[in-house]
Amino acid sequence: SKLHYLIMWEADDSQAHAMLAGEARLAILSYLRANSSAVLWLTIFCVSGIAVAMSFVLLHVHAGPAKDQSLFLLFLGYWAQCLAGLFWLIIRRSWHIGVWSRKMVAVLLLSAVMSSVSESLAYVGKLHGGISLFSIIHSSVAIFACASATVVLKIRVAWVQWLGAVLVVGGLLVTVLPPALHSSAVQSSLFLGVLFLVMSSIGNAASYPVAELIFRMTPSPPSEEMACFCGSLVNVLVLSGWTAGYTVPRWHETVEMPIEHASHPSVQWAWAAYALYTGTLGVHSLAFWKSLSKVGTVPVAISIGAQQAGVFIFAHLLFCKTEPEMCFINDESGTDMWHKSQKVVAFTLCCVGCLIAAQGSSASPQNHLHSHSHLHPHPTSIPIPTSTPIPTCSPIPIPTCSPSPIPITTCSPMPIPTSIPIPISIQTPVPTGIPIPTPTALTSNGLKLSDIDPS
Repeated sequence: SKLHYLIMWEADDSQAHAMLAGEARLAILSYLRANSSAVLWLTIFCVSGIAVAMSFVLLHVHAGPAKDQSLFLLFLGYWAQCLAGLFWLIIRRSWHIGVWSRKMVAVLLLSAVMSSVSESLAYVGKLHGGISLFSIIHSSVAIFACASATVVLKIRVAWVQWLGAVLVVGGLLVTVLPPALHSSAVQSSLFLGVLFLVMSSIGNAASYPVAELIFRMTPSPPSEEMACFCGSLVNVLVLSGWTAGYTVPRWHETVEMPIEHASHPSVQWAWAAYALYTGTLGVHSLAFWKSLSKVGTVPVAISIGAQQAGVFIFAHLLFCKTEPEMCFINDESGTDMWHKSQKVVAFTLCCVGCLIAAQGSSASPQNHLHSHSHLHPHPTSIPIPTSTPIPTCSPIPIPTCSPSPIPITTCSPMPIPTSIPIPISIQTPVPTGIPIPTPTALTSNGLKLSDIDPS
């Protein structure tokens, strides 16, 4: 009997687990249906980020790319953001959506300046500290973005999201540890490199919640494509002036010469890679603004881990044969076990970090909007005036055969009459010819009627 009970208990337990799994799948499907637009744009943001990284690898192989001091890639990036926002603005005809205020324009300008300054500091930091130091410090953007969101947007980041951000940063750090910090250029200007790169990471991370603040300051914010377009105008003008004044006069030195020194130099492939980089970065910038508006800063920052995991896979598929360092598992001779499994560990940490962080924001679009209720009111309910009487249910006793009245609840009080009219009986006239006996009448035996036993 104990064995039978144990078998029945295990069957009930497995059935309960199956029911829970079914409920979880239904919850996920209902969430995806309710937030299909947010999920779609966040997916486009991740996929386009992988495509940007692949186009940059292509630039590295065939075009150099252009030297950092030319800011040529930055020039292409902001022009791509401007054109992508303008294109989507014309397609949707959404230039009339929302109401702009001076404060919103100031916040948008601040976001644009923070983005351009942080990118410029990153270029200078790479010159002084090297690419390895840049990768180490830049990987902390996810944590800095979460911290700045708590300050700027006054939101509460769940502990699972902090854990996911830490794992993502760890996955990014694994790709460059132990760092190659032994070159003379790095040793001579290490302090300046660290200083500029830390300032760049903090500025880049802080630009996330500042850009999101545009959509939280008013109940009728502008469209995301309008913010994408307007947010790039200042940087387009500044970088166009820099390109005309510095890069164009030094075109051969800053753009053409790096093509000649590439590992597989090709002018045709170089300009094809530049075009691919510009197009994918335009889509990535538009998806960034869309995702900020729909899901917020924290999921966008943590999605960097998903992008990095995708970069590992696609870099292996596309460039492993020509560039051995792009392989997922480095089998070059002379490499130790750590360098062979480095990307595997990084890939695992990034994926686990994104999955854990997703558990804390499974209903992020709804919770995200409610978390900003202090910034602008949401007309979610209509107030009821206190002076308006609201009918309530009151118990009315109904008399029954039982000695105690049974209260029956009704929702509409009915008046109870204070007095019940009793109908007056009409007496039937008695014929006058019939004698009516009286109590004093005598029987035939001479007895009174009152002396007769009633039984």
